[in-house]
Amino acid sequence: MKVIGYSSFNHDASISLVEDGKILACYAEERFSRDKYNVFSTPKLGLEQLCKDYNFQLSDNDVVVAAAVPVWTNDQFLEYILQHKKEVAVYDHHYCHAIGAYLTSGFKEKTLIVTFDSTSSTNWFKDKITKKDLFAEQGYKSNYFNVYLGEGNNIELVKKVDGAPYNYYKQYWNTLNNITGFWHIITVDGFGFKTKDEGKVMGLAPQGKFDLDLYNRLKKYFNFEHTNSSVFAHELHHYLKPEGWFEDEQKKRDFAYTLQRLSEDFIVDCVAELQKQYPEYKKLVLAGGFFANVKANQRLNEYLSFEELYIMPPMGDDGLSIGAALAKAKEIMPIENKRWDNAFLGKGYTNDEIWEELKNKPNLVIKPLDHKYLAQKLSEGLLVGVFRGRAEYGPRALGNRTILCDPRKQENHAYINRKLGRNEIMPFAPIVMSEYISDICYAYKSLRAAEFMTLCYTVKEKWIDKIPAVVQKDDASCRSQVIVKERNPFSWEVLNEFHSITGVPVLLNTSFNIHGEPIVNHPSHVIKHLENNVIDILVLNNMVVELK
Repeated sequence: MKVIGYSSFNHDASISLVEDGKILACYAEERFSRDKYNVFSTPKLGLEQLCKDYNFQLSDNDVVVAAAVPVWTNDQFLEYILQHKKEVAVYDHHYCHAIGAYLTSGFKEKTLIVTFDSTSSTNWFKDKITKKDLFAEQGYKSNYFNVYLGEGNNIELVKKVDGAPYNYYKQYWNTLNNITGFWHIITVDGFGFKTKDEGKVMGLAPQGKFDLDLYNRLKKYFNFEHTNSSVFAHELHHYLKPEGWFEDEQKKRDFAYTLQRLSEDFIVDCVAELQKQYPEYKKLVLAGGFFANVKANQRLNEYLSFEELYIMPPMGDDGLSIGAALAKAKEIMPIENKRWDNAFLGKGYTNDEIWEELKNKPNLVIKPLDHKYLAQKLSEGLLVGVFRGRAEYGPRALGNRTILCDPRKQENHAYINRKLGRNEIMPFAPIVMSEYISDICYAYKSLRAAEFMTLCYTVKEKWIDKIPAVVQKDDASCRSQVIVKERNPFSWEVLNEFHSITGVPVLLNTSFNIHGEPIVNHPSHVIKHLENNVIDILVLNNMVVELK
């Protein structure tokens, strides 16, 4: 039995395939459409590619479809599916976050599961949708924070926090009424960044100072026992902007610091209270867009006494499709709660397919893959782009759609920004051999979570000046990816050779994309980047490609 799960009409549309209880594929639509963060996106191209790659049709009798809320009845993608299937199972937004995260955590003992995002408008209240429902009237409400208890293969909802029915402007459909919504408003309307650029505000925060008055002004809006309508936009435009918080550079840094501190305090206090209520639950699983905040995840990991923490690698709405697929599959057959070894579930290409892109390129030199050669060139300061195997599922580049660089030179931060046309505030992330992570960082817990680059650690003093390009100098933190040989052999081998040459078991890792585009998804994308000198060396599966 094949189960297709999908998520659409959000900023991270995706589609996933589970067959006979096994996760086979998870495709993010933006990788195929090349349209980043389109809130009206549906996984049309992802579905086409999924059917092609796994040789099935949507109309096949052994195929069922499940959707994550929001589901819009006048959605043409949904209408297309219902031309082939009698019904589509529909699952709550936060349940999809929770079940997807829990069933990939490997935590079979008592586990506390927390989901947290901005709005999660719940606009469909049936457990399935059929053709007759396509133009049915829908209701609206908002739910942004849920708590579940997990054990074995099952989860139970024990707390649900709904949003306010209206926002400040009396618009029913837009209930940005919590701290995650405030981050969005501040990022876009305050700092002038793009949607989903909250990480830039987080990256700016360590450069600022704490402002107690601002902290107390903002804190009054955030309370899980009741919700306020979206007064944030009113606060921003009527008070914060006129006060110059987003004009003066130091005030911008201070605002970012204070907001980050408030966010960390808020979530730590909340989860600590839940831990008191459920003291026998020793593991913690997190999902939802809020937990893209790796500094908040670090605070949870270090300040609370959970034995281990796991953050869903696609923690945002791109993770909803696998949640929907697993939710439906679980109703059909037993599903094993099994920790992901890696998140390489996206589109991949064979050597033959790659050769079709290379064979008419006389300007390129092609060599066999040589880890030592790559490490030597990295030690000389060259940029190595990696496009091999299957793409990562989620927002992080974890070794298969990655650009690697020497972390030992601070100036490499600015150098990469110039090459990629970016303007990154925060430092780039390191990949670190698992054998050395606890020597380099104060990293003694939740190391499996760190394999997916979902939380920060603090770098030990003796290493700060050795790897400056990947350390946030203002607070000595880094968003490290721990590389285990058995689960990520290519990255480990390159790191091992680089360590042999330099004495440093660390490399700088950033996603393989230029400014404004999604992570690369086709061999032609990366060959073009090589030809345009965005990178110096390209790894294509088991080939090394360079310009003549």
